[in-house]
Amino acid sequence: PFGEGDLLIEQLKAKRLIITVKNSDTESKESPLPKSIKLPFPITIEQSEINEVIVVTGEDRQIFHNVKLNFEGNAKTLKLNLSHATTPWGEASAYVNMSATKPFNLSGDVSLKKTNTDYPYDVKAQLSGNLNTINIHSTSWLALQDGKINLLKLATKQAGAQIIIDAQLELNKNYAIHVRGQLLELSPARLGNYPEALLNVDVKLDGALKPSLNAALTITTHDSVWQQQAVSGSVTAQLIDQTLEQLSFAVSIANNQMKGTGNISKENMHLAWQADLPDMSKLDQAYAGQVSANGTIDGAIDNPSATLKLLAQKLRLSKDLQIEHLTGEANMTAGENGTTAANIE
Repeated sequence: PFGEGDLLIEQLKAKRLIITVKNSDTESKESPLPKSIKLPFPITIEQSEINEVIVVTGEDRQIFHNVKLNFEGNAKTLKLNLSHATTPWGEASAYVNMSATKPFNLSGDVSLKKTNTDYPYDVKAQLSGNLNTINIHSTSWLALQDGKINLLKLATKQAGAQIIIDAQLELNKNYAIHVRGQLLELSPARLGNYPEALLNVDVKLDGALKPSLNAALTITTHDSVWQQQAVSGSVTAQLIDQTLEQLSFAVSIANNQMKGTGNISKENMHLAWQADLPDMSKLDQAYAGQVSANGTIDGAIDNPSATLKLLAQKLRLSKDLQIEHLTGEANMTAGENGTTAANIE
C-alpha cells in the first residue's frame, strides 16, 4: 500500500540474496563517499525474511541463513534492525541508525550468541562513528557455567574476569585497525581447577587488514600476582596474516624468569627459550629447588621437534621425588615416528 509519497512494504520474502563485494586495488585512500544517499521516496519495510544471504568477496563466500530484518529510510536517516541471522559465528542480531548525508554518522549495536561449542559466548558490541571510521566498544565477562567457560555480555557474581575491548576501523584502502583490550581481575581459580592468581593484562594491536593482516601486537601485565607472588610479563610480535614474526616474550614470577624469541606459523616455527628459576617454591609450594634450562622448538606446529638442556639442584617435585643434582640434554621429535634421545646425569 502507498501513502502520501511514502512506500510501505508490510512483508517481503525471498529465498536467496547474493551480494558481491568487489575489491579495487586502485581505490583512493580519500573518502569515496557520495554527498548523500538519496531515496526516491521514504521507504518502510515492516518485515523481511530471506532464507539465505550469500556474501561473495573474491574467492571467499560467507553464507547467512534465516535472515529477518526491518528497514526505515528517508532523506535524513536510515534505520536497519536485524532481528535474527544464523551466521558461521553464531546467532546474530543488530541495529544501526545512520545519517543519510556525508560522512554518514552512525550508531548501533551488534549481538552474537553461540551455545553449542566448547567455549560458549553471548556478547554485544556498541557501534559509533561514520562510514570513514567505525568505533567498536564491547564489555564482557568470563564465568564458569555448566562446566564450561562462558563469555557473557552481562555481569555475574560468578565472573572470573572482565574483558573490555575498544577498536577503531578506518574504511580506507588498507582498512587500518587499532585495538585496545583489557583483561581485568582474571581469577583462574574461579574458572576451573586452576591455581590461585589475580592477573591484569593489556593488549594493543595496530596495523591494517588489507591486502592481508599486518599488525604490531603488544601484551603486558600489570598489578598481577600468582599464588601471592608478583607477576610481570610482556609479549611483542608482528602479526602477519596467520604468522607471528619477531616474537619476543618475557615472564617473571617473583625472582623466577623465562624469556624467548622466534617466529610461529602453522608450517614453520622456530622458538628459542631460556628459563632461570632460582626458587621453584615461588611457582608452587609443592616444588622446591633451582632450575636453569634452555631449548628450542622447530618445525610445523602439528609436528614439531625440540631440544632441551637442563641443570637442577636440590630439586623437589613431590614429597616422594627429591633430586640433589641433575643435568641433562634431550632431543625430541613428534609425529607417528617421533623419537626421544636423552642424556641425564
